[in-house]
Amino acid sequence: MDAVKQAHKLTETQDHVKNYRPKVLALTGNPGHRPALVDFANLLTKKTSLLICGHVLTGESVPSNALSALKENVQAWLKDHAVRGFYIANHSSSFEEGAKNCLTMAGLGKLSPNLLLVGFKNDWSKNPSGNNEYVNTLFCAFEQRLSVTILRAKDGFDYSGVIAAETTVVKEVAATDDHSDDEAEKPTLKVAAPVKTRKVSTAVYKGADNLPLESKTLANIEMFKDGKKTGYIDVWWLYDDGGLTLLLPYILTTRKQYKSCKLRVFILANRNDQLDMQQRQMATLLAKFRIDYSDVIVIPDVTKKADPATKAEFQALIAGSDIGEEELEKEREKTNRHMRLAEMLRTYSSESEIVVMTLPLPRKGHTNPALYMAWLDLMTKNLPPTLLIRGNQEPVLTFYS
Repeated sequence: MDAVKQAHKLTETQDHVKNYRPKVLALTGNPGHRPALVDFANLLTKKTSLLICGHVLTGESVPSNALSALKENVQAWLKDHAVRGFYIANHSSSFEEGAKNCLTMAGLGKLSPNLLLVGFKNDWSKNPSGNNEYVNTLFCAFEQRLSVTILRAKDGFDYSGVIAAETTVVKEVAATDDHSDDEAEKPTLKVAAPVKTRKVSTAVYKGADNLPLESKTLANIEMFKDGKKTGYIDVWWLYDDGGLTLLLPYILTTRKQYKSCKLRVFILANRNDQLDMQQRQMATLLAKFRIDYSDVIVIPDVTKKADPATKAEFQALIAGSDIGEEELEKEREKTNRHMRLAEMLRTYSSESEIVVMTLPLPRKGHTNPALYMAWLDLMTKNLPPTLLIRGNQEPVLTFYS
């Protein structure tokens, strides 16, 4: 009953920029197949917000008892991996229909997602019909007033064909007590106190040969686990989307994995004679939002023609696709802009811990989904983990505490 009362109370609370939290619907499929995508979503919501893992099942119908068993097993998996989230699954005739079902049915009142997280579609060049479904899902999220994020990692997230078995090892370790030093300064009776411990779960993954996975594969699966990062989080602010492109990387810097990272903000110059002014404006904005940063870098010449090597790389990407010459000519300026962005991202951010960039959007009904996916592919190819973000234009940052 208390949970129902709290849900009603939350629903009656007015939305305000000051109490914004990312409430994430992550289309993970079976979370056990994409653990790194789940871990990243968990970093955004970590114990303070809502996380729902959505799973769309297509193909042959699934018996209701099998679906119920799947839900129970996955919910147990989330608990074993210390992920405070929920799992929803539905069987649909297509990914697009199932994703829309997740978007419209997930949550309860205000305890509902306000942000969609999906992995990058690596097979876009081989699956034209899948591109339409993928892009339509993004637009559906916007129509439901959700923000949209796409996360890409070099080797993708789907390890269903690699992980043959997984076991969870639970160990007890000494629990740290933040007040122990303060108490040590006070004169107290020396009484032997029991050592406080806490349980830590560790996943052990094995391949089809029943041997532990290779270290590189394991590192990819656990890339967003507890290992501390010490480099840069690079934010590429391309458009004003309500501030989400700044807020999410700031949230990452509050997590222990990224606490030692420095924030760099890149903005594109409209005119070369306005570089200093744009740099000062962004620095002022960050100061007002009380976001610590190490540098603001203004990049000129985004409209300059892309390098011939980049053009050749793009042509190789779209070879064999359904993108016609007429479409390419119509979108020539946008294509050049994305090629230039790809060049600049590689120049400045290829060694960063994570790259965050405003998500460019295609014109609905005008831009070929395959061409749109080619733009995203070229820009994010061979970079560190890259998060593309597009807010729903509602402000998520405030000047006031």
